[in-house]
Amino acid sequence: MSNKKEHKLDGVWDARRVLYNVLFYADEEGYIKYVAGDAESTDGIERQRFLAALKAYGKIGKDVLCGCEIGPRIGDQCGVWISKTRSKEKMKELFELLRQNMYHDFIMLGYDASNFLKEEHDRLSFFRKLFKYRKELYALDMIWSGVLECSRPMGMVIESTDFLYRKHIRPACDVIDRMLILLMGDDFDKTFTEEELIPFGYPDVTDDELYQMSLKEEW
Repeated sequence: MSNKKEHKLDGVWDARRVLYNVLFYADEEGYIKYVAGDAESTDGIERQRFLAALKAYGKIGKDVLCGCEIGPRIGDQCGVWISKTRSKEKMKELFELLRQNMYHDFIMLGYDASNFLKEEHDRLSFFRKLFKYRKELYALDMIWSGVLECSRPMGMVIESTDFLYRKHIRPACDVIDRMLILLMGDDFDKTFTEEELIPFGYPDVTDDELYQMSLKEEW
């Protein structure tokens, strides 16, 4: 009888999942600092997952190992998250999303989807500023993440602010996320299953196994 583990990796990686990992690991400039740590910990495994996905998307070399410093950081600039190309459909949707969410239409005069952000420098500046703003909103979403128990008054604060965030800020985040994903471009059109990422160093650890590990680490 074979002792080979039966894989139960059923997750997928797409542009949205990449973006959420960038939001989690990168600073407001889009840099991901090298962090030495235990590769067998839940944090280490999560980082290996992200690293494998970046390899599959061609953002870093396949021979880069988890735990090795990639220069001083992963990615020399925020532009590492932007593809060289993006379809006309992406730019048209981005243009329309931006137009629909502005107070003053006159700012868009002289632009249409065909000449919007044509220059690489403009695309990078647009992405960097929008990403920085999104990071601030992400910090609001995570502000109570470390709270395990609290008093009733504090619970009221957490409950009410969480409700306000999800009712009013989360919808805005969804629009901003879509803008960022469109600007990330064609490199991120492909979707990878977790099984497909194993050759790139994706850890053979399921979400359930990772959750059980996290429980042990907490206690």
